[in-house]
Amino acid sequence: MPADGIGSDHIGPCLSSWCCGASSGKNTTAGVVRQEGCDGGERRRREGNPACHHEVKTSDILAGLVIGVVLFLGAALLASVCLWWRIGTSASARWWVRREPIEHRRTYPFSEGIALVLLPVLAETLAMLGLVAVLGPVLAPVEGITLVAALGAVPFQAILYLVAHRATWQRWILPLWAYPAWSRETRRRERALLARGRR
Repeated sequence: MPADGIGSDHIGPCLSSWCCGASSGKNTTAGVVRQEGCDGGERRRREGNPACHHEVKTSDILAGLVIGVVLFLGAALLASVCLWWRIGTSASARWWVRREPIEHRRTYPFSEGIALVLLPVLAETLAMLGLVAVLGPVLAPVEGITLVAALGAVPFQAILYLVAHRATWQRWILPLWAYPAWSRETRRRERALLARGRR
C-alpha cells in the first residue's frame, strides 16, 4: 500500500503524508516537501483572507486607550476652566474681561479671544485626538470607515480653526456670539460706538 494513502481520509493529506513518511523511513523527503506544500497553501489562504492582513494587537488597543484617556482628561479640564471663565463671578474668573473703554485702547485686546475662542477650540481638538487615539487601532483595519472618518474629521477641524482665526485675529471686539450673556450687551454698545467713529 502506498505510504501516502494511510489514513488520508481521516486525518488530512498533510498530516498523513508527514506521519507516513516518518514512520516508514521512506519517502521522508517527499513527506517534508508535501508538508511544505501544505504550509504554503495555508499561507496563501491566509494571504487571500482580508482578516489576516488586519490583525490588531491588544497592546496597540491598550496604548490607544491610555493615550485617549489622557487626552480626554486634558480636554475636560481645559473645557471646565473655560466654562468657569464664562460663568464665574470672581475677579480671577473674569481676568480676561477688558475693563477700559475701547476708545482708549492702543493695541488689540488678545485676552478675550484667548479665553473665549482659542482655548475652547483647543479643548475640542484634544477631545477629537482622544477619540482618534481610542478608535484608531480598532477602526484602522476597516478601510472604508477609516477613510470616511478622516474625510469628516480633518475638514471639520480645519473649518473650526478658520472660524476661530477670523473671530480673533486683529479684532477690537469679538463677534457677539463669542461673549457670555452678561457681557454681550456692553460689547454690542461698543461695536455701535466703533461703527459711528468709522463714518
